[in-house]
Amino acid sequence: YLKIDEQAQTVFLTKSEVQLDVGAIAKGFATEQVAKALKKQGLKHAIINAGGNVRLIGSKPEDKTWSIGIQSPNPKDSGSLASIEVQKDYSFVTSGDYQRYYLVNGKMIHHIIDPDTLMPADHQRAVTVLTKDSGIADALSTTLFTLSYEEGSRLINKLKKDGMDIQAIWVFDQQKPAPKGVKTYPAGNYDLVITADLKKQITFH
Repeated sequence: YLKIDEQAQTVFLTKSEVQLDVGAIAKGFATEQVAKALKKQGLKHAIINAGGNVRLIGSKPEDKTWSIGIQSPNPKDSGSLASIEVQKDYSFVTSGDYQRYYLVNGKMIHHIIDPDTLMPADHQRAVTVLTKDSGIADALSTTLFTLSYEEGSRLINKLKKDGMDIQAIWVFDQQKPAPKGVKTYPAGNYDLVITADLKKQITFH
């Protein structure tokens, strides 16, 4: 029901009952536009925190290295599960089940819907995507959250082969355990799975 005219740069919905929701990409896209505007005005070093979307501009002035934390899905935990050291322009976007949800008979019903089941995605607790463009990171973190780890890791590998600089972190727990045979890193009550190229930059808490 979505008609896109690339030449005219228009989008048209062919059915009145259909709605277009850009919640999976809007914040990341907006964050990226802000970062580009600030850089154009001469800003050399900055960190933009848009709530689940972090965009770095340049290196950190004092010691050249930014330290970005991976939040625990448990709101009672004040600390982070791990921290990532980065020295360049980069975006970090996390999609998870623990920010917007309600409970039904003890089951968490959250806001990220699996397009195959039309129910809340149920593969992992959170996924963080690291790449240069915050809009792309936002779209991919939502996508990976709705996919199994196996499907998501295949997508990441394909994007890397296509030349994209991209990394990812998956967060699992006892209710949503990591797949068997996959290398995990314990962090509190959670297990993290990370892409291989990220191991040198991450510290587990």
